[in-house]
Amino acid sequence: MILIKAFVLSGIKKIEIGERERPVPLAHEVLIRVEAVGLCGTDFKLYRGEYGDAYPLIPGHELAGTIEEVGEGVKSFQAGARVTVIPNIPCGSCSYCLEGMKNQCPNRTAVGITRDGAYADYVVVPAASVCPIGDLPAPVASFIEPLACVLRGVERVQVKAGQKVMILGTGTTAHLYAQILKGQGCDCIVVGRRQSKLSWFREHGLETVSTAQHPLEEIAKAYGEKVDVLIDAIGMPAWVEALVPVLRRGGKILVFGVAQGEICFNYFDIYRKELQILGSFSLIDKFPQAIALLRNKTVVVDHLITHQGKLTDLKKILEEGKSDDMLKFVVLLGKE
Repeated sequence: MILIKAFVLSGIKKIEIGERERPVPLAHEVLIRVEAVGLCGTDFKLYRGEYGDAYPLIPGHELAGTIEEVGEGVKSFQAGARVTVIPNIPCGSCSYCLEGMKNQCPNRTAVGITRDGAYADYVVVPAASVCPIGDLPAPVASFIEPLACVLRGVERVQVKAGQKVMILGTGTTAHLYAQILKGQGCDCIVVGRRQSKLSWFREHGLETVSTAQHPLEEIAKAYGEKVDVLIDAIGMPAWVEALVPVLRRGGKILVFGVAQGEICFNYFDIYRKELQILGSFSLIDKFPQAIALLRNKTVVVDHLITHQGKLTDLKKILEEGKSDDMLKFVVLLGKE
C-alpha cells in the first residue's frame, strides 16, 4: 500500500489532513501527481456546506500536474505528460449533452466537487478529461479552469469592440474578464470596494470606481444608460439590482458570480429597454483556448498569485478567511 497526503472535508466545516491510500486508475483513467491547485470560491462553499454534500471529499479542481500512471485502454496519454483536468464529467447521453449543453448535464459529476479532487499528492480522473499543458508552469496552469469559465461568460454576452462593459468585483475573475475584454477592444469600468485592489486596473488603463467612495445609487446615476454589458464577477446580487439603470437599451446582464438571494427588476424596463439577463455556469469546451491565451501571454496571471503554500495553509485560510491582500492562493504539492 502506498500512502499519500490528502486534505479531506469530512463534513461541514470539518477538515482532516492526513494519509490515505493512493488511488489506482481503472480502465480509461489516469493517475496524476499533483503539482499545483488554485483555491476557488467554490471550495469555501463546500467547506461551509453551501454547495454539494459529497462528504467525505477531497476538494480541488483548478489543477496542474504530471501523469504518473495510465489505466487499461488509455491510448492518448503516457506517464510523464504534464496535464490539467477539465473537472466537469458529463454523462454524454442525456438530452443536454446531445444538444451540446454539457455543463447542464443533470447526471454530471465533477472532480473536487462530487468526486475526489486535487488537494492531495495524487488524483485519479478520466483520461477523456485531461488536457496537455506542455511546459506551462504549474501555478500558471492552475488558472486554466477559471479562465475557461470566463471565456464561456464572454461567449454568452457576445461583446463587440467599442462597447462599454462594467465589471463588478476586483478578484481573480474580474482580472481575467478585464484582460480578455480589453483585448477585444471593449471600454471597461471596474467597480470594487478597495482602492488598493482597484489600483492594478487603473495602472493598466481601465476606469475604476470605488463603492467605498461612491454609493451604488451615485454610480447608477453617473453611468445611467451608458453601459452595454454589466458583468457580476463577484456574486453580489444587491450590486446588480442597484446598477441595472446603467444599462443602455438592449443592454445585457451577465450573472457569473455565485450567490444565493433574490433581486428585483422593474418589469417594464426589461420589456421597454429590451434588456437581456444571461447566466454563465461553468464552462463548455474552452480549455484549448484558455491554454493558448496563457501560453502566449495574452492573459497574464503571475500578478494574481499573491499567496502560495501547503495544505496546512489552505486549512487556515478556509477556517479564518482570505486576507484583504489575497487575490489567488495556490497550493503547491510535492515540495515537502
